[in-house]
Amino acid sequence: MNAVLPALIVMGSAVVALVGRPLLGAGIAAGALGAYLNSGLLVKRIQLAASTGDPAGAMIAMQVGMLVTFLLAGGITVAMLFVSVTMTVAMAIAFFVTQTLELALYYRSRRGRVGPWADGSRISGSGA
Repeated sequence: MNAVLPALIVMGSAVVALVGRPLLGAGIAAGALGAYLNSGLLVKRIQLAASTGDPAGAMIAMQVGMLVTFLLAGGITVAMLFVSVTMTVAMAIAFFVTQTLELALYYRSRRGRVGPWADGSRISGSGA
């Protein structure tokens, strides 16, 4: 989990707020921080699932962890709607962009070591 990307987005949101759109800037910052928090929760959820020792326990751990994540995200979204729709939409977009970029950077940094072809083999374009 890398904090550099969310930090850069939060700094960009400060610029947006200083330019005259404080609610938009606050929403962008909240989305970036939410994505960072979600990454941490995801790591803990995976560690918990891996430590259960059986597939059923792992599935329950993942589902409960996902439920907690959804409840947090939903609660924050509803609370932000009472403040500003603009801020809420900015948060959702910033969350999506930050989370997607974090995952892309994670997998790019581990190219060849993550996934079904971690041993270095690749499927050729011949359909086999």
